[in-house]
This record gives sequence, structure tokens and C-alpha cells, in this order.
Amino acid sequence: MGDTIASWASVLSPGLLLAPRRLAEVDETRGTISSRLRFAVPTLIAVAALVVVVFFAFQSSQFTSGGGEHLVSYDGDGFSFQYSNYWRVITGYQHYGLHGPTTIVVVGTGDFDSGCIVTSNSTTCTGERWSVPENGVVVAYYVLGWLGPIHPLPTPSLGPGDRWVTVGGRAAVMSRSKTTATWAFPGAPEYIQARFGHGFGGKMPSEIEDLIASWKWDPRSAPY
Repeated sequence: MGDTIASWASVLSPGLLLAPRRLAEVDETRGTISSRLRFAVPTLIAVAALVVVVFFAFQSSQFTSGGGEHLVSYDGDGFSFQYSNYWRVITGYQHYGLHGPTTIVVVGTGDFDSGCIVTSNSTTCTGERWSVPENGVVVAYYVLGWLGPIHPLPTPSLGPGDRWVTVGGRAAVMSRSKTTATWAFPGAPEYIQARFGHGFGGKMPSEIEDLIASWKWDPRSAPY
């Protein structure tokens, strides 16, 4: 009996002796993992926050450049200009009747209608209809009805507050009101007109100035 107990003791004693050491190793491992997690979790949160910031900064950069929206190009027949990427092309070229009027292009954030009704027998135009939001902009380039170069119009005269300017190198008379800016070209009823909402407080939005400053004419194309 004594020999049997001694035999079992000799078998179990190594495991019993190692158990406390293994428990200590497990505790040490848990402590190491807990310690690493205490440092890892804030690091992961910081990395995640940085990823979010970079993502939104990238998204923002797609719409802004130099503190404002970037410009996109419009290439027309004989002219080109740049306009805000927040705007849209409202309408392109539309000619009505035999001698016009002609809407060449309209861009902005509102709406525009030529006011022309076309039937199989006639074309009736009652004047443009503009729809400009409170903080919106509509810019139209158009030519009113006329007989063409065979019947040139006299040079525009300056009214109160009007002044001569150039648009892409061409002379034009610029006139202003609280919510409009118009550039009238000599020789034809040819206009660029911008209308903007009362939300701008009577100050012409910089996007319109940028559009006019970017305007270019194709030297191979004769003006209207």
C-alpha cells in the first residue's frame, strides 16, 4: 500500500509542482494581453478617426479648390467659358422662327424658358421667363430676333451706371441692377445676362465674375 501511494505521488508530483508555475504564466500572459489592449484600443480609435478625416477631406476636395467650388468648362460653337461645378447646364442651343430669338446656352441653379411657342404654322415669343432661387444664379447667352449682319444695330449708348468693358477681348456695355448684370455687344442684339437672387444682398456673386473672366472666343468664328 505504501509503495502504491509513493508510486502515485511520484507520478502526480511533477504536475502538481508545475501547476502554480503554469497558472502564473497564464496570469502573466493575460496581463500582457490586457496591457497591449490598453495601448492598442486608443491607437485603433485614433487610426479610425484619421481614416474618417482623410476620407471626408478627399470627398470635400472633389468639390472645392482653393476654398471654393472648382470650375468646369463649357465649349460652345465659337466660344467657351468656365462655370461653377455646383451649377448645371439648363439649356443649350435653341433657335426659334426664321430670324430668332436664339438661346445659345444657359447655366446656373435656377431655370430659364425662352417664352416661345412653336406650332406647325408659326412661332410666337412673348419674352424670356427666368426662375431664380433666393440664393441662386442663372446666366444666359442669347440673341434676340433680328435680320442678321445685313441689318446691324447701332452701338449701344451708355445709361446711368453703364460702362464699357471687354468679354474675352470683345467690347461690351455692362449694366447692373440689384439682381442682374448684363453685357450687351455692339452690332447685334447679343447679350450675356446674369440674374441672381435677393439672398446675395445686391452684390454680384463671384461665380459670375469668374465666368465672365474665363470667357474666350474662337478667333475663327465671326461674332453675331
